[in-house]
Amino acid sequence: MHRSFIGNAYLLRRLVPVAALALLVTACSMADFAYDLAPRLAVRFVDDYLQLDNRQAEQALVLFRERHALHARDELPRYYRFLVETETATRDGIDAGEVDAVFDQVREFFRLGIERTIPAAAEILAGLNVDQLDALQERLQEDVAEDRKRLAEDHAARRRKETLEDFEEWVGDLAEPQQQMIMRELKAMEETRPLWLNWQITRNEQLIELLRSRPQRDAIEAFLADYWIHQSSAPEELVQGMTANRQRYRAMIVALDGSMSERQRRSVREKLEEYREMVLDMMPEEIRVVILEELPGNPAQRIHQ
Repeated sequence: MHRSFIGNAYLLRRLVPVAALALLVTACSMADFAYDLAPRLAVRFVDDYLQLDNRQAEQALVLFRERHALHARDELPRYYRFLVETETATRDGIDAGEVDAVFDQVREFFRLGIERTIPAAAEILAGLNVDQLDALQERLQEDVAEDRKRLAEDHAARRRKETLEDFEEWVGDLAEPQQQMIMRELKAMEETRPLWLNWQITRNEQLIELLRSRPQRDAIEAFLADYWIHQSSAPEELVQGMTANRQRYRAMIVALDGSMSERQRRSVREKLEEYREMVLDMMPEEIRVVILEELPGNPAQRIHQ
């Protein structure tokens, strides 16, 4: 029986945000005009935490423009190829291994984006003065306080509601049995957010302590790489909980995919095409031409001729 790759579809909602996240921007999606503004938006976001002076802001803008250019040349084509491959995958079945492969690819996009941003972030952080470090410490503490407040406001129920909305954005209205299955699986997942938050508090304190010691830039890069990518110091309980949730989430996606109607499958295909076109439109013209020549006969080639 033909089944749509809903696991890909749900996670692809995160692909466009990777472009923003890699530039330290928190927007949930970016149209092509906003993508062009990403370096300036990134500086604005960083300035909110660091209170940059004019010289530092100009330096940050140069760094983010360089990072943005690399993202446009190299990472956007990767996203596009992945979207094309995903559309191909919708033509056959789905199993747990395929879902894992999608999870792994999305994490790789995240890792690459952050890894390539760390040098710019480290250079900016290395130039902060005492007052700016104080401001950063206070801002990070405010973030933690806000997170704690959200946890106290029935975080689990809000997360379940938002997850249902995410799925319905892709597949349209969910049938009652589908909703029940998703809610059942989400309720069974381990609550890892408090553990994550406590670990984040510790790492934030360690970051501020490191920056106050006036380290070399490579020491800052190493710290950020471990904090944002490798997470070697994450508590074992947190790692185990996240692993268990990932396995349950994979099973939930496989089960949902097997119950989808043709209308829901069509909705997923249309959403995939929408994101593929969005990524294509963000590319520089010379890159777009190469990508379309590389993939002869795909619908995007006809659209953009």
